[in-house]
Amino acid sequence: MLRKRHFVWLLVAALLLSLSVAGLAETTFDRIDNADGSYALERRTDGVLEAKSYYSADDKLTQHENYDAAGLLTSKHVYTGDTTRSTEYYPNGKIRIDATYNDEMRETTWYNEEGIITRESSRVYNTSTDFWDEKSTEYNAQGNITYEEVRNAEGRKSTSYNKQGNITRERIENAEGSKSTTYYTNGSVRSVYTGQADGSEEFTGYYLDGSISEKSGSTADGGEKLI
Repeated sequence: MLRKRHFVWLLVAALLLSLSVAGLAETTFDRIDNADGSYALERRTDGVLEAKSYYSADDKLTQHENYDAAGLLTSKHVYTGDTTRSTEYYPNGKIRIDATYNDEMRETTWYNEEGIITRESSRVYNTSTDFWDEKSTEYNAQGNITYEEVRNAEGRKSTSYNKQGNITRERIENAEGSKSTTYYTNGSVRSVYTGQADGSEEFTGYYLDGSISEKSGSTADGGEKLI
């Protein structure tokens, strides 16, 4: 009776082992050699291409590609010297993100599924100021600019636009502490606020014809400033 029970357990264990082995995905690697000494390596799981890497004749990685289960390209990375270009794709094959970067710079562009740019950014190290110069721009679905921001050693400037691409607000913050905000209507200045590093402030309002409608200000200690 014990021997029969042991035999049954052995059958069960063998069955479970066969099922687990059958469920394992098979990963294979294929090498494709070119006449100039360069080559490519392909990684497949159950026959489906997942990734492909390209190498130069001196074994340096020059490009890497990733694919989804349907065999569609999802991302590509191209290596040139110390610079990398990385591109990600939508399922329809159009670019989603395109970035180029190294230790001293980075430029990135975002797209929607129709191929229209939605955002751009750049970051470059400025050796003369020992500071990163940065710029970011956003766009709406029609391709019109909606927002732009610039940062550098001198400070920060941001600009907002309406859906037609007309400026509505501009804000400047200087590194030494002063700042200003300007509002626009149909391209004309409607109001300007300025603040100095010492805390004093000024405000100027305008009519649509450009003439001044209001002017006021305050001193650093909060008192009224005569203008």
